[in-house]
Amino acid sequence: MLIVPLTGRLNRENFPWLTLSLILVNCFVFIVFQSSDSKNFEKALGYYLKSGLAGVECTRYVDYLKSRNRLSELSFLKGKKKYNQNDLLMIYSKMKRDDEFMDKLLAGRIITPGEKIYPWWKVRRDNYRKKLSRVVGYHYAFIPAEPRAVSLVTHMFLHGSFMHLFGNMLFLWLVGSVVEAGWNKFIYLPFYLLTGVAAVFTYCLFNLHSHIPLLGASGAISGLVGAMMVSYGRARIKVFYSLGFYFDYKRIPAIILLPAWILKEIFQLFFSTFSNVAYMAHVGGLVAGSAIGYFNVKVLKMVDEDVFKEEPSEKVAHLFELALKKMETLHFEEARELLKEVLKIEPNNEKALSRLYRIERQNPGSEEYRLAAKRYMSYLCKVPSEHGQLLKVYTEYTRISSNPGIEPELLHEISMAFVRSGYLKDAEKIMALFLKKNPAFKMLPVGLLKLGQGYLKTGKVEKGLGILRLVRKRFPHTSESKIAGRLLCSTRP
Repeated sequence: MLIVPLTGRLNRENFPWLTLSLILVNCFVFIVFQSSDSKNFEKALGYYLKSGLAGVECTRYVDYLKSRNRLSELSFLKGKKKYNQNDLLMIYSKMKRDDEFMDKLLAGRIITPGEKIYPWWKVRRDNYRKKLSRVVGYHYAFIPAEPRAVSLVTHMFLHGSFMHLFGNMLFLWLVGSVVEAGWNKFIYLPFYLLTGVAAVFTYCLFNLHSHIPLLGASGAISGLVGAMMVSYGRARIKVFYSLGFYFDYKRIPAIILLPAWILKEIFQLFFSTFSNVAYMAHVGGLVAGSAIGYFNVKVLKMVDEDVFKEEPSEKVAHLFELALKKMETLHFEEARELLKEVLKIEPNNEKALSRLYRIERQNPGSEEYRLAAKRYMSYLCKVPSEHGQLLKVYTEYTRISSNPGIEPELLHEISMAFVRSGYLKDAEKIMALFLKKNPAFKMLPVGLLKLGQGYLKTGKVEKGLGILRLVRKRFPHTSESKIAGRLLCSTRP
């Protein structure tokens, strides 16, 4: 499934190159530097079990829990005196999350220097740590109990599994491209890194002694989610989506990406290899991102709040599509209003004009039909390629309308369109109507002259000359009469 946020103003200048670059860096790190992580982690874990280190540490952990009446936390050991490899792995999984025990173990307070086993244990514990350090996703992750400055940044570009990477990169693209499209690019990257660091500090406040590695871009992405909510929460962003065999465009509120992001976090809770979802890190990123986003919107003002504003052409397409669906289901009243909305934005939208005409044609005696027909014909007059359609609409309208009532100006425009397209008989009928009902119309001499010239060009000389004589007779003092006179002199039947 492919989902791509879009904006009608997306171009080379505001394309989310930084977001795309961050995604490529994350993918490169996972594919190149973390390619052997699973194998190296298995080797380290294998050493932990086979070297006897697991047996010693896990046994001490069981004794530690017994001394604190907490053995019930390892209910799977009930009745067991010896532990198999699976038992040791389950004990180890619990042990490494027990911050108090791990602090004491690594500080030499569980297996103390005074014990004979201590040198043996120390060598194997150091070897185990060395083997773990070959796991890039562990060595460069952030571990609160063993903090390193470099890991404040490196942890953002590491992932525990392909699904962890895929989920994060999908939402980095979805949310990051939305934020970057309207933000000043000079502050976007520092902001992204800063929210990632803020996520770590928030996590540490609640897990100060944790020995579990924290890794992934989720904290920084949480910051982008916070910034997006502040900057565009109510805006409707255009999204292109594809299911392989089907694709479409939809407009959704930007805020909808928040619950989708939460679902992604829950999914990762069950599929991440090295750590479960660090919710407090995400809360920290979300809060920091919201705060920085608010500061940018209110103070720096380096954000284009209209970047995802629906373009008129997009709105027209959406309204027209809805109108067609309403017509298909015979909801003509609703379709009429939608088409009127289209024509408010694009008065000369031919598709909307023709559909509105079809709807109103159902009631030929109505004022709405007269208005729709005249508006449609006015448009068709201006488009030579549509003069054939103009003839059909005009003929139909004058036939079925109980009161055509076409204004003289529009009627003249229709007749001239007929002349230009060779529908001379139809133009002549209109001229005859003018002569009968409105002989003083100021454009009538022009219309008759054009009609006469049209007949001459088509070889119907007698017809043409007769109309030119009519111009001379009825309008002797006009410039059209003079032109008609010259044509009469130069033309012989």
